[in-house]
Amino acid sequence: MAIEKIGIVTDTTYSELMTKINSSELEPGIWYRFEFQTKHYPVSFDSDSWQLTPINDPVIGEAEHLLVLATSRNTISVEAYSEEYPEDVLKYNPFPDEYLDCPNFAIDGTIIPGWKGVITFRHDTVLNNRSNHDFRNVKNRMWSIAQQEWTQRLQT
Repeated sequence: MAIEKIGIVTDTTYSELMTKINSSELEPGIWYRFEFQTKHYPVSFDSDSWQLTPINDPVIGEAEHLLVLATSRNTISVEAYSEEYPEDVLKYNPFPDEYLDCPNFAIDGTIIPGWKGVITFRHDTVLNNRSNHDFRNVKNRMWSIAQQEWTQRLQT
């Protein structure tokens, strides 16, 4: 659906949205607009233990306004829309309990401060870029891996 076809919009905050979800006070069919910022911890990978460890300095993305549709008194659609990137197709998850074991969003079971949910999918339909995270704001780390020179050929 194009963002132009969105109906009645109610301005809210993430905190107010979650209160409405948890107390079954959403109005089905109404769009809720709130300021969103991707926030995540970069992680370090220990190849010996195969563990991801969050780094305490969070990455905070640019602010954008998301719109989510109430589908019942206590549910919203997973599809969301960005006012700043109206051509993008988004999927959004507001529930922190689903990320308490994820080192990108929580340390020792405590969600990152100021967390407002997760964009779980983003598709820029103009440039046809898509990813299972907010590629516009997530910082990915790359490592240079020293490899030994290949010295054997596979037998065919």
